Amino acid sequence: MWESGSLNPLSPGIAFDTYYYRRAALHYGGVAVIRKLTQRVRAAVELQDDAAVTDLTEKLQTLVERIEGAFKLEPPAEPNVLPWEGSPSRFHQTAIETPRARSERQETCSREIGKVLGSAALVGGS
Repeated sequence: MWESGSLNPLSPGIAFDTYYYRRAALHYGGVAVIRKLTQRVRAAVELQDDAAVTDLTEKLQTLVERIEGAFKLEPPAEPNVLPWEGSPSRFHQTAIETPRARSERQETCSREIGKVLGSAALVGGS
């Protein structure tokens, strides 16, 4: 996501599970990288390495700006709130606004389930 230039986990045509993996990576990885880079800045300050402090501070600033922008689009969930109790994700919001076409696999599964349910109704009705 970093190399693509966008930390936005939602991209056109993305699958449901891919969206949530990318979102989790943003929330966990973003915080972890900021902490790690902050530790490196502190170490450079203690060593009085001005060049390293300048370089790492610029990297930290860039990182925070990009993650901040992504967090505005995808804010982390409130603590102690279950996912189904919060507001709908951007994935679900866009799915409501513009329904996605069903994949061939989804259609096949729906037909198979329909056959099974139809057979069960016939067996149960006799």
